[in-house]
Amino acid sequence: MIAAKQVKSQQGIIAVAAMQPVVREIFDISKFTFVLNCFDTVDEALAQCPDQ
Repeated sequence: MIAAKQVKSQQGIIAVAAMQPVVREIFDISKFTFVLNCFDTVDEALAQCPDQ
């Protein structure tokens, strides 16, 4: 959460991709999916990230 705030203040993003189902469930339950950019695949994450 701290890293997400720091990155956002610098106009950056943190992307998380290709999570195992259990990890994705934890992210969903904890609402981290509202704070971090989560993608099903690395290719999807890279396509959405500027200056990749």
